[in-house]
Amino acid sequence: MVKSPAPRLEPRILGFDTSAMRVSLAIAEGQRCLSRQLGSGKPDECLFDCLDAALAEAGLGLADLDGIGVGLGPGVFTGTRVGLATAKALHLNSGVSIVGVCSLVAVARATWTDADRTDRNVLLDAGRGEFYGALVQADDAGAALVGPVRLGARAVCLDGRAARVVIVARDGLGSERGPAPNGDLVADLPSGLEVAREAAVRWRRGGAYDAEQLAALEPMYVRSSNAKLPSA
Repeated sequence: MVKSPAPRLEPRILGFDTSAMRVSLAIAEGQRCLSRQLGSGKPDECLFDCLDAALAEAGLGLADLDGIGVGLGPGVFTGTRVGLATAKALHLNSGVSIVGVCSLVAVARATWTDADRTDRNVLLDAGRGEFYGALVQADDAGAALVGPVRLGARAVCLDGRAARVVIVARDGLGSERGPAPNGDLVADLPSGLEVAREAAVRWRRGGAYDAEQLAALEPMYVRSSNAKLPSA
């Protein structure tokens, strides 16, 4: 008799972020990373190549996934929009549910350790001397925005409750440089793996979008006068 496979205890989630005009994509099952891919070109050129490579490495098809996590920004107009459009297309093709994650939440998650899960004030350079800033707080296994995403000068974006300030490194090498001279943490660009892990937490809590929410879902752009700030 052929035995049925043991049920999985953790959801299997594809996560990706394209908000910084690069592709960071991963498939995770709980804390276990099944595949991790970093694109070598623009999102509209290599996102599907990264997806195909990740599914092949993990030995999976789209139908084997429980959910898709997508970074919502703030980020570059083209990259952020390509990411969300791709997530919606994958959902329409496979029926796999979508969970959106603010890219600043993914950045904060990557800076936490077992010994330090204190609040993070994440700052992303928005140009023109301004930042996008968000206070991110640990929430059991996941993370949550505390209050709105702010746009303005550094002082406007900081929140006194945050223990550490996190500056997103535009070159993606933040973790290699270590803390800045003023004590700020310097973080990498948003990670598809952390998007997947945060999406898994929200998926278990019933946070996947229904059809109406998905139709209305829009990304947040680094610079757009009509941009809306999501609460994800």
